[in-house]
Formats: sequence, structure tokens, C-alpha cells
Amino acid sequence: EKEANEKVYALRRLEFLLMIITLALLFFEFIFIFFPSAKFVKRIISSLIQSKNEALQSAKDADMLREKNENSVLKIRKFNDLMDKTLLFARVLPNGSVIDLGDKFSKRFKISSFSQGQKFYELISIHKKEQDEIQNILTTHDKFGWNGEIKATTKNKEDVWLDMYIVPFFESKGKTELVVVASDITKRKKAKLEIEKLT
Repeated sequence: EKEANEKVYALRRLEFLLMIITLALLFFEFIFIFFPSAKFVKRIISSLIQSKNEALQSAKDADMLREKNENSVLKIRKFNDLMDKTLLFARVLPNGSVIDLGDKFSKRFKISSFSQGQKFYELISIHKKEQDEIQNILTTHDKFGWNGEIKATTKNKEDVWLDMYIVPFFESKGKTELVVVASDITKRKKAKLEIEKLT
């Protein structure tokens, strides 16, 4: 029985030793494997959360910019409509070719349509001298703009006086177009000429 007790005691010691070795292995696994893995996973999750927050902020910023852009486009359209209805407005190339002609310009000079490449000065005057003067103004002032009065003659041989502004617009591709904004001062000019005749 003593021998059996010694064997049981030896087995208990061996069992205790194996338990301590197992616990030591688990402790070292925790320190060298699980703990670094947990820190790595925590760092990855933090990085993902930060990336998600940045992406959400970028999406909000993009939405705000898109909304501002849409508002700007809407304002520009309203402004173009206003200009089209209140001013004599045209876009032309420096050589005089018409790109766009506003409604009021079309109505004043009775232009129902124009062909591509048609010259602005031919649309607003039937007299060669007036056409040459307008062409000269367009080609001479295509870089810095111009403001002044010009005389034009409609297809119905009606004299029209315009206070005209020519503003160069430089596109990103190096092309230049001219924005022509004018107001009809015919009544004022005729009254002034009548007063000059009387004096």
C-alpha cells in the first residue's frame, strides 16, 4: 500500500507539474500570441472606423458641393434668361461669327434664325460702311473689350443706335469669344439729333 501511495503521490506531482506547464504555456500564448493579435485587431478596427468616418464626411462635403454647384447653375440660368429678356445680348467669335444671339436681339433686328458662321455685323446692319465699322471694332478690341455707340440698320431700313459693350471671354482651351451686351438708345439718339438740328 505504501508503494501504491507513492505512485499516487508521484502521479499527483506529475499531474501538478503538467498543470503548471500547461498554465505557463497558456500564459505565454496569451502574452505572445493573443495579446498582440488583440492589439492588432483593435488597431485595424480603429483604422476602419476612422476611414468610415472620413468617407462619411467626404460624402457630406461632396453633397454640399453638388448642391452649391446646382444652385450656381440655377442662378446662372436665371441670370441668362434675365439678360436674354432685358438686354440685347450675343456671343460672337473675334472674326464676327455668331455663336449665340439673344431673343431681344433677334426680335429687334427681326432675325428668325442664323446659319453657323454667319457674321454678327451682317445680321445687324445692311449697309457695308456700318458692317465694316462693327467688324473693325470686333477684331480690334477682341483682347481688352470696348464700349461705345454704334449705328446699325435693320432689314426694314430702320436706323438703330446701340450703346454696346464688348467683353472678351477667354476659355480654358485658349479660345476667345466676345460677349456683346447692348441697349437700344435709338429714341434718345433721335431726340438728341433733333435738338442739335434745332440749335
